[in-house]
Amino acid sequence: VEFSQEQWEFLSVFDALAEPVSLDVAGVASPILPTPLFDVLRRSEEHGLLRQTGNGFLLSSTLPVGIKERFDRINSKERYSHLIDCLTDAGLFEQLSTDSRLKFIIRSGRGDAGGLEVNIARQALNNHQYDKAETFFEKALNGLSSNLGHASNQNIFIAAVLEFSDLCFGMGRRFLTSQQFLEQASAVARHLGDKRSEAMIKLHLGRLLYLGGRRHEAVELMEDAEKTINELGDEDIRIRAA
Repeated sequence: VEFSQEQWEFLSVFDALAEPVSLDVAGVASPILPTPLFDVLRRSEEHGLLRQTGNGFLLSSTLPVGIKERFDRINSKERYSHLIDCLTDAGLFEQLSTDSRLKFIIRSGRGDAGGLEVNIARQALNNHQYDKAETFFEKALNGLSSNLGHASNQNIFIAAVLEFSDLCFGMGRRFLTSQQFLEQASAVARHLGDKRSEAMIKLHLGRLLYLGGRRHEAVELMEDAEKTINELGDEDIRIRAA
């Protein structure tokens, strides 16, 4: 199939997003005049490259190798960054699926994707998709744990560790992984002087150690946490601790 460079760049938007794309979004990401637009849509459908869905157009999942390689060349790190800017300026980036936004952030090299992965995990948790939540929490925590030089990442990491710990406890699995993240989060909270989080982490660690038969250590942690909670006089943490 032969297309102009303008048409290839337009089609590459569908490859970048990998989800149904409306013509409004595609047109903002890669502007194209009506005549070449209708031509590329018609011929792409005829050759099985694109198909229309209720939400727009979707690229075939079985593209010829040559076409996929061409899209990979077009959709460089710089192109993903440019697409983020275009879609953000038009108020469309936040309307993309969380998976697509995550892909764009990772491919563009714009900072760490941990925060977005945490949001995906929380959304899955709210939808009772516990396996998905577990997967994305762990992905986020693995990424954040190696990039804790910024205070924003440290706070996200601590909060996500506590959520992951609750999830693992409720599912009755991944206790060792949860414990390892809690121990790392404890050091981060101590570094930040965040006594509130440190107390919550100690409670989480205490229940894991108790289940693991290390009851003396568990009781010490819980008593220490309770002492801090009383000193802080924080009613919210007192309720959560109960």
